[in-house]
Amino acid sequence: MLTDSTYRFVAIPIDFSDPGAIARTVGNYVVDFVGHRYKVIDSTETTLTVLDIHDLGQGPQTEQIARCYKSVGHGEAPYVGSVDYSPLDESAR
Repeated sequence: MLTDSTYRFVAIPIDFSDPGAIARTVGNYVVDFVGHRYKVIDSTETTLTVLDIHDLGQGPQTEQIARCYKSVGHGEAPYVGSVDYSPLDESAR
């Protein structure tokens, strides 16, 4: 069930042959087009449900590229390792 701090969206990998493209594990994080981070709380092959961990009150950017990253500490640590911001908007840096 969605709340005012969770969002569900279609998330299609750019390259299905990329290792881990479909394995979007609960506990990982999504960095959207402008650099906002969300924790993955549910996933299917085509959708992600994420939690707005910083209470921004905004969902991920629509129809834009985002990055999904594995967190440290088995999903318990808010730290996300080095993020490749190159495909994201300049404001994400």
